[in-house]
Amino acid sequence: SVRVMTIHKSKGLDFPYVIIPFVEKVTLYKSGNSWCVPDLSGTSLEGVADGVYDVLLSGSSESTLFAEQYRNERFMQQVDELQASDEIKDKIRKEISRYETISSSSSESAVERTYIETLLEMPWDNISEDNTDLLHAKEVLERNHYGMDKIKERILEFLAVRQMMEIRQMSDRGEAPIICLVGPPGTGKTSIAKSVAQSLGKEYQRICLGGVRDEAEIRGHRRTYVGAMMGQVASALRHAKVKNPLILLDEIDKVSNDYKGDTFSALLEVLDPDQNKHFRDHYVELPLDLSQVLFIATANTTSTIPRPLLD
Repeated sequence: SVRVMTIHKSKGLDFPYVIIPFVEKVTLYKSGNSWCVPDLSGTSLEGVADGVYDVLLSGSSESTLFAEQYRNERFMQQVDELQASDEIKDKIRKEISRYETISSSSSESAVERTYIETLLEMPWDNISEDNTDLLHAKEVLERNHYGMDKIKERILEFLAVRQMMEIRQMSDRGEAPIICLVGPPGTGKTSIAKSVAQSLGKEYQRICLGGVRDEAEIRGHRRTYVGAMMGQVASALRHAKVKNPLILLDEIDKVSNDYKGDTFSALLEVLDPDQNKHFRDHYVELPLDLSQVLFIATANTTSTIPRPLLD
């Protein structure tokens, strides 16, 4: 439930200002002997304490117009501060312009607003700095896992080659393999991936693929559908807030197919270094760069993984 409290009946307008928690942040400032709201024609709010309030105008069409103008200005400001290419910024500005022409009472308005907020939350060019100290990586693996010497040695080799390629500024990583940890349940496959993320200082995201049979779980739904959502890969990037996290593809051998599409083909597009530089989620509709994501997969057996994906 939302608690609504009227502050003040503003002068010259026939609607009240109300406070609604977690809606919009507006900083009040003092003008003479009155408290005013910025970007709303300096309308007076007398008798209100100094501070930041959740302010929403309500009660008339003018109030809705003021609230929409403030929201659109905030969207434009976020676009200017966004770390992204000009192509992506132009696309978001175009969507904001389209959102301004939609009536706020229309159901399409909420859909468009959610889409704009999703684009603004994606880490287009936001990159975290990795810890390239191999001794630190070895220390973390030894501390968190007993035994498994061959596995830890293979992971350190993988990290060493990856670091050497970065030092030599080799942008083409087409020959770089993707580690797949295969073994029975409960043998530490997932925890090893967590330790790798911890040793590198990377954001860690886990995608459970067990029982996934819809291609839209990977590529997302098209926005023409009601209740459309982005795919799990784009959602993992959104939650990581960086474009180079460590994403664990858990139980990749338990993916299945049905009439809704080939899930393995969608995974192949995600993991193939020649294709994932411009991966397109059906919901986002903009190319996502997955080339800097460190993928690690787990499986109980390789017999159910299609040969092209296993290769």
